[in-house]
Formats: sequence, C-alpha cells, structure tokens
Amino acid sequence: MKTVSQKLFPRQLFTPAHRLQLVLAAVLIVMLFMQLFTFERFPTVLKELGIPGGARSSVVVAIAMVIAELMSLPWLLGVSIRPLTQRISRWMVLVTAYSWLILTAWGMGGGNDHANSGLLGDTIYWPVGFLALTYALGLALIATAVVAGRSFFDTIKQR
Repeated sequence: MKTVSQKLFPRQLFTPAHRLQLVLAAVLIVMLFMQLFTFERFPTVLKELGIPGGARSSVVVAIAMVIAELMSLPWLLGVSIRPLTQRISRWMVLVTAYSWLILTAWGMGGGNDHANSGLLGDTIYWPVGFLALTYALGLALIATAVVAGRSFFDTIKQR
C-alpha cells in the first residue's frame, strides 16, 4: 500500500515537515467549513469580540479571514502553482494564524467572557478564554514552524 501511495503523491509528502503541514491544512479546512456553515452570523460573532469600527469592520474582517484561510490551503496541501502564488499562499498561513491569535487576545482583553471566539464560526460555540487563546497560540506556533521549516529547507535545496 505504501508503494502505491508513494507513486501517487510526491516523495516530499512523506517527510515530517510535510506531515505537520497536512495536519495544519486539515485544521484550517475544519475551521473554514465551520465558519462557512454559518457565515451569515460570522460577522456578528466577530463584532461581539469588540472589533473597532462596529458592524462594517466586522464584515470586512470576516470576509478577509475566510479568504486568508482559503488562500493558505494551496501551499499547505502542496498544490503545484506558480512561485509567486506559492509565496502568497505561504504568507497567508501566517496571516491567518496570527490574525486569529490577535482576534482571540482582543476578545479576551475586552472582558467579553461570554462572547464566542469565532474560531469555529457560529456553528460551535467556543467562548473567549484561556482555552481559545491557547488554541490560537498553538495554531500560530505550528504555522510559524511549518513556514520557517519549509522556507529553510527550500533555500538549502536551491543552493
């Protein structure tokens, strides 16, 4: 079975760095689906976090977060695309992870203990708090490790 899968998928897919990359992609896909299931209420969830600018800015942030998550997937899944698009997709991984960290910390700092963190949209209620902040911090650290690790190995390969 392993030889069949190695013929179908690229060799580099079986390295530990790529496995972590695929785990991060799976986590972002689950988050993206959960947010899109209830997207009509997603800006309201973000507004409860206390984002400055009210309803309009929460709509812009909701759309930007979903687009950033979607744009990060090609690089995480190892899709063969143009180099510029790969760089943009790689940076979207960091933008997505650190944006969620900032939004969760913002909601926790605002004293909205009963507000939904928005990490899973309005589909599953996950209150702002230590657990949501730890999850967002873990997401940011894993994203940084994946991007830094892949960038490091890519530059070694080019030399």
